[in-house]
Amino acid sequence: MMRVRITLAVASLALFASLAFAEPAARVVYVNGVPRVELDGSWAGARYSVARAFHADGPFDLVLTSDALCTGDCYALDYGAQPGATHWYRFELSLPDGQAVSYGPFPIVISPEQARPLAVALHPNPFNGAATLKLTLAGRPGVTSRGEVGLYDIRGRRLATLHRGLIGAGSTDIRWDGRTDGGRPLGSGVYFIRAHTEDGRSAISRVVRVR
Repeated sequence: MMRVRITLAVASLALFASLAFAEPAARVVYVNGVPRVELDGSWAGARYSVARAFHADGPFDLVLTSDALCTGDCYALDYGAQPGATHWYRFELSLPDGQAVSYGPFPIVISPEQARPLAVALHPNPFNGAATLKLTLAGRPGVTSRGEVGLYDIRGRRLATLHRGLIGAGSTDIRWDGRTDGGRPLGSGVYFIRAHTEDGRSAISRVVRVR
């Protein structure tokens, strides 16, 4: 009986140790088309940095410097991530007790569907009359890019200019009266909204006009 108890105690200690020192996982979510790489767990009070590489053995480039203070989740918005690529992320933490720990590198596939440098959508869709154009530009807060958004028919003819000028990083809502550049209401049918910026980003969205 004593031997069984000792065996169970040793097994429990081994399990506790494996859980206590298990490396946390990393995950990615997308904020306005920008990948946000997060380290699981709460690390309040830690100073940390995040680095990225195209291979597990590096070389690594900093995405977030060690000046960052973790208030709970440790994360980094990776504005330079390439959609469709696999990046390796490494987290370096300086804990409040002075201990330095390193986690990773973690392989994360950047979704080409969710990591969109530029996105355009019309709400509602289908629409009848006026509608709201939503532009989403990936980038650091405060960054702008000059661009243009137009409405085209299925033959590729431009019917309306929905926006021309600066587009700010993040989401921008633009109200459109549902009319062509000539002031005429659109007829029922399928149309396409095309957006592009001077730095080469582009997006397209299919919309339907109903009566």
